[in-house]
Amino acid sequence: MHTFASCFGAAVLALTLASDVAVADAKWSRVDTTNFIVIGAAGEQRLRAIGAQFEGFREALTRLLSSNVTRTAVPIVVIAFPDQKSFQPFKPVYQGKTVDVGGLFLPRRDVNYILLGPDTTSDALRPVFHEYSHLIVNNVAPDLPVWLNEGLAEYYSTFEIGNNGRTVTFGRLIESHIRELAEQPWIPLNDLLATKRDSPHYNEGSRRGVFYAESWLLVHMLLHGQPDRRPTFAGYTRELSTGAAPEAAWQHHFGNDDVYKAVRLYAGRSLMSARQYTLSDQIVRAPAVAVPIAPHDLETTLAEVLSAEARSDLAAERFDRALALQPGSARASVGKAHARAAVPRLIATTGTPPDWLGDYMIGATLLEHSEAIDRASLEAARAALGRVVVARPELPNAYVLLAMASDKVDGDPKAAVDALTKAHVAVPARDDYTITLAHALMRTGDFAGARSVLGGVLAHPHLPGARDMAIAAMGQVVAAEQRAATRASDAARAAQDTPSSTVAEPAEPQPVFRKVGAGEQRVEGQLQRIDCSPKRIEFIVDVGDRVAHFRAAKMEQVEFITYRTDLQGSVACGARTPADPVYVTWRPGELDGTVVAIEFVPRR
Repeated sequence: MHTFASCFGAAVLALTLASDVAVADAKWSRVDTTNFIVIGAAGEQRLRAIGAQFEGFREALTRLLSSNVTRTAVPIVVIAFPDQKSFQPFKPVYQGKTVDVGGLFLPRRDVNYILLGPDTTSDALRPVFHEYSHLIVNNVAPDLPVWLNEGLAEYYSTFEIGNNGRTVTFGRLIESHIRELAEQPWIPLNDLLATKRDSPHYNEGSRRGVFYAESWLLVHMLLHGQPDRRPTFAGYTRELSTGAAPEAAWQHHFGNDDVYKAVRLYAGRSLMSARQYTLSDQIVRAPAVAVPIAPHDLETTLAEVLSAEARSDLAAERFDRALALQPGSARASVGKAHARAAVPRLIATTGTPPDWLGDYMIGATLLEHSEAIDRASLEAARAALGRVVVARPELPNAYVLLAMASDKVDGDPKAAVDALTKAHVAVPARDDYTITLAHALMRTGDFAGARSVLGGVLAHPHLPGARDMAIAAMGQVVAAEQRAATRASDAARAAQDTPSSTVAEPAEPQPVFRKVGAGEQRVEGQLQRIDCSPKRIEFIVDVGDRVAHFRAAKMEQVEFITYRTDLQGSVACGARTPADPVYVTWRPGELDGTVVAIEFVPRR
């Protein structure tokens, strides 16, 4: 990731000031596949082939990971430029020079862009697949060691599609990495495994190439080498998923294996195997049809890309061109205002609505300014997004945006809960969706529901900073519940018409604990320690007359709920000092039972 993204990250503010692209001279079309929107001037057959290429990549990763991991949360727009002239204005510039890349991957909050030059060979697209791999892998394993994160992305970047779109291949040789390792000193294994984002060999140009090459080769050997280390590698990654320290997990699984010696011998092999997968007919025969894209829609789309690249002036110029071609275009006018850092305004229209992608971009752009736009614009955003979820009900981020718009228009948290629940179920790895859902549940008075969804983030966060955000949100839920209990108590006393010469002290607000389900039991105790191993998670709880041992297969299978505002840190493996007062809900199983939920109750 860093090799490609570091140049791009430094360059997004200084792209080339090239001449206007004569997009009107070419016949551009659009193909919508199941998970991608492909736009280009290459003809229907070529656009369908590009769509099949990316659908094949996604399907292969789905088999290797899971469908929830690879689910598309936001639209992915692929733009295939017909020649270098049209692609040039979108290329990055580093230290005043255009970076001659074959493609770009631009992940953004509400839409992802993949920009392809005319050269769509495997080597030219490796940086694109590398970055897309990060997006997918980080959904399921956000805290992987740096070497493993980058090694997997390099491994997946070797993706190739063949046999008329019926097979895909991962694991082909990257010759530049082999040359790098042959010419440069290797990084010692312990240093490689301990690499952090701020480590010198991850950031310094002289060592960065070796880091990427060595990380890729180690992953390749663990997946393809002999003896077969795949079961051991799988155990290592499973232990990492429990929150175990990477160093300890490595020692548990590879401590008796001289991996460093093995990988150096592996580098000397003249031939490395790859792995091939056969795609389903559903991908090969995807019923995608190319439709012409109007010149003003094309100009608007390219302007939105420039806006995503922080090229506000060039974006505004393209929006102007779109408006000249189609005066009154809602999408272009909203986009232009956003590019100019102005507050966009739009009223709901009764004419022919744009297609679902146009509606989506209108709604998403308006809500970028949700605190500043007027009510008419909010209503227009809600109307547009309402059409999107009908046209594309499988698009989670559309529900999140619709919930935001509905909440701003009429303040109905129940409607927000309905929309956010659909998004949360579709992509449970999006912690930001989960936390937003918890806030909506809190506003409806469903405090137990809010604590429940936040407990999942506390136990198994997917995004950086999500655990801290969940802790803060949990504190807000507890405080809101206490305020609600106080109001209810005050109302009950006010309703009493019994004269009294004394005023009773207000009752201490009591939390509403999780209901015990069928087949479940609950016990109160002190959580002393959480032991993690590759096979199970064990919770050691002092229940008064004895010390009980409860188990779970994975941390994320346990529902963590807190009623305390002082609880800081994370639910991680190790001793709890001091011990935490808890309710443990369990079902009969191994040891003293299988944990269902851990509720952290206020200290007495």
